[in-house]
Amino acid sequence: MRVIFSTPNWSLSGVNSLTSALARGLRERGFDPTIVLTVPDRTPGIEMPRPQDIELHDLPVRWYDSVRTRWRIFGQYLRDRAPCIYVPGYDWLCGSIVPALPPDVRVVAGLYSDEDVYYQLARRLGDYCDAIVPVSNLIADRLVKDYARLTGRTRVILNGVPWSEDLRARDHDDPMLRVVFAARLAQYQKRVMDLSAILDAADVPIELTVIGDGPQRDDLRERLGDAVRFEPTLPLDQLRHRFAEHDVFLLTSDFEGIPLTLLEAMSAGCVPVVTEIQSGIPEVVDDGVNGFRVPVGDARAFAGCLSQLHQDRDKLGEMRLAAHGSIREKGFREQDMCDRYADLFRSLADRPLEDGWQRPAGPILPPAGLLVRWTDYLPRPVRKALLSLRSSS
Repeated sequence: MRVIFSTPNWSLSGVNSLTSALARGLRERGFDPTIVLTVPDRTPGIEMPRPQDIELHDLPVRWYDSVRTRWRIFGQYLRDRAPCIYVPGYDWLCGSIVPALPPDVRVVAGLYSDEDVYYQLARRLGDYCDAIVPVSNLIADRLVKDYARLTGRTRVILNGVPWSEDLRARDHDDPMLRVVFAARLAQYQKRVMDLSAILDAADVPIELTVIGDGPQRDDLRERLGDAVRFEPTLPLDQLRHRFAEHDVFLLTSDFEGIPLTLLEAMSAGCVPVVTEIQSGIPEVVDDGVNGFRVPVGDARAFAGCLSQLHQDRDKLGEMRLAAHGSIREKGFREQDMCDRYADLFRSLADRPLEDGWQRPAGPILPPAGLLVRWTDYLPRPVRKALLSLRSSS
């Protein structure tokens, strides 16, 4: 069974990391997965290394092709590979063609974050999807509350990460509390500048490692100084090893889905100290048991949790074991995730999820405000030159 994932480009994102892991797992379960980059000529942000063990194709477009041309090319790409399962990911641009796809291209849309853009996706394209997959129960509850008609085609599948019984031992006599923060270094959503206030409020010796890159990296480095270790974005296998060397994982975000880095850190035995946001966090972190949840932006609360873990090393050890074990107990292993997707895809090949439902046909539905001029795909200097010529004429 063919499964085709699309994503605009191979830039650093949790969704792209999840997609590559899922593609590998599906291949092991007898599927034929492919990842298609639909806007390969533009890679904003940080580009991840392309996986060598997964089929990853650039959509055959030219940099000057219009959005409508891209829709036509990608639509034909999917029709040529039908019957298949199509998973749009966060491909807002080419995922707009979902209503115009034939019935033998089954569509499974993921809702990866408790963010308005994903609920807008469900409102815009949900009627044309064979299944909708929220990554947390809270996201599913909010979805069906607002769009009850989608209830029968909604299936929650939790994110998953590699997990093993073995847990690396840590030195309880270490005078430093070793803390790691790994995320896109941006104030929007991730609130990275909160790290400075947390360190200022902490009254115990902390060694902080910041892993990642992003628009606020230089500002953060200037604010935190030389006392903090900065490392570049790491592949997930290397990130797991780095997590295993630390005691605590920090997450300061305003909103999330179920972050893969959080699950990876817990799998490696890091105790999570994270923001009390709705999203999927309460489904992962039981406050005071396998981690701590604190109010968004409350630096003193973060510092208090770090102090408690530093001073009570027995508590730290108990919470490390609880964090590690909860990945298996709560169903957040990568094998659990891949099994559930495989079951969903096989069921869709036989019949619709919702009895009596047939996917309707409709027009291409781009998101509000999407620009569809060919000039949007010109290199920035050329676009600026054209705008300058237009304004001077």
